[in-house]
Amino acid sequence: MPTTKVLPDAETFVRFKKVLLKRGFREISPVEFRKDFQRLGLKAPSPREGREVGFRFWSNGLEVVVWTTFLAGEGRAREEDAGWVLIKDGDKPLYFSHSLRRTKNFLRNLLWHAGIAKWRAEHRPLCPMCQKRMRIAHGKGIKSRFWACINPAFHAKAVFLPWDHELPEWAL
Repeated sequence: MPTTKVLPDAETFVRFKKVLLKRGFREISPVEFRKDFQRLGLKAPSPREGREVGFRFWSNGLEVVVWTTFLAGEGRAREEDAGWVLIKDGDKPLYFSHSLRRTKNFLRNLLWHAGIAKWRAEHRPLCPMCQKRMRIAHGKGIKSRFWACINPAFHAKAVFLPWDHELPEWAL
């Protein structure tokens, strides 16, 4: 496993951005970023330089967010940081990818995780009993997730599906 830090340059990031935009993501605007930060009362875990470029994708009530470590104004990546992909329901983050270190294939790996998260949002399962959208639930292990439907009006017992339910072969 490569451990040498390799920061993406501006040209490589532009290609990455074009692919994400082509796949239906959109860039998070600076105003949108500030409003969310203010509305949610967020604080940076440590002093941060610049504003990181992020992307959003919505489908079936879920939002996929991709954090790139790339600083828009400076045209370069942060020296110390990691990439992330998360899935949110409203303002509540329910799934985080493992942090992605900036090694040789960082942007390719980030794109891969973003594609899988997008697929999960687009193919959010419906409960086989009541046909309601299933929600993302936390499993017992760290980062463990599964799909759940707890709808006593339609079924007495909760219905569960594995996190990888119907995930295509390319994503596994």
